[in-house]
Amino acid sequence: MQNRTSHGCQPHNSFSTSLQTHGNDAVTSHQTYVAMLYFLAILFSLVASVQSFASEITAGNITHLKNGRLPNAGAAIFPTIPIFQLLSIAAAWLLRRFTSQYAIWILIGSFLIFSLVWTLSFWKLSAEFNRIKNHDR
Repeated sequence: MQNRTSHGCQPHNSFSTSLQTHGNDAVTSHQTYVAMLYFLAILFSLVASVQSFASEITAGNITHLKNGRLPNAGAAIFPTIPIFQLLSIAAAWLLRRFTSQYAIWILIGSFLIFSLVWTLSFWKLSAEFNRIKNHDR
């Protein structure tokens, strides 16, 4: 039996070739979307790790200054680096599974909210650090 269009006409050969091409484009587009979702999740988790390190170091330096020591605190990479990335991949998978159409937008939005909250928190830490540092002079 020949393939026919919805209204019963015989499709032209180039029409079926066009459908095959667009079908492959849809698969490629979906694969690109999924790859971009996971890439952004990992990228955002790395940025969140750096933000976490900055906050941890600043909080440690505040403690050092309060105890009369030099502000030379450090931060541990483990467990932040692998944990944040694993959690972000799991979150991306859940977003893709349940809200596929909006997964990237939800991921970007949640990262922006996290970054805004972190920025406000870091400003507060930095202000406290500078206040203590300038008070000791």
